[in-house]
Amino acid sequence: MLIRSLKGAKIMAKSKIVKRFLSNGQEILIRYPKMSDCADLLKNINSLVDERAFIAHQVKQTKKSEEKWLVELLLKIRQKKSVALAVEINGRVVGLAQVGKERTEVESHVASFGISLIKEARGRGIGKELLNAVIAEAKKVLRVKIITLTVFAVNKRAIILYRSCGFQKTETLKGGIKHYGRFLDRISMIKYL
Repeated sequence: MLIRSLKGAKIMAKSKIVKRFLSNGQEILIRYPKMSDCADLLKNINSLVDERAFIAHQVKQTKKSEEKWLVELLLKIRQKKSVALAVEINGRVVGLAQVGKERTEVESHVASFGISLIKEARGRGIGKELLNAVIAEAKKVLRVKIITLTVFAVNKRAIILYRSCGFQKTETLKGGIKHYGRFLDRISMIKYL
């Protein structure tokens, strides 16, 4: 089923389920995002801002800004420029992972990775399942060969997760991220598929 987005382009109203598994007795769905996820995604990003999590956003998002971002993401997915997967527990989206292709023709085999999970979903193996699922989809759909990411050097939990999934550190940029007025080190990592 297709619906019209805010820009008038057609986007999917339903989403394909990629994986189902159990965590703490709850069924977890990993699936492609859809427009109706917008309210949950807005709550999630704003809860991460409140938490002062190690993410790129430091200002709360509005319904309008989140809708715009989601429409653009869904269009990129449709155009095979990006793969994104939402993780759902009890009908609520609690996280999202995305792999997006680089813009230039000569870098079309390279993609960047990002992930976010709300606090309640962490420490249950959900992040690892989501990460592995989005990489498998990116390899299949986008046909990428290299995935890169950046992470706050102080985010040890994320670094351990990325290493366990085959990412290797390539560099550390001292003071490379400004986080609520403090300059923190940024680590770049890479995974060859």
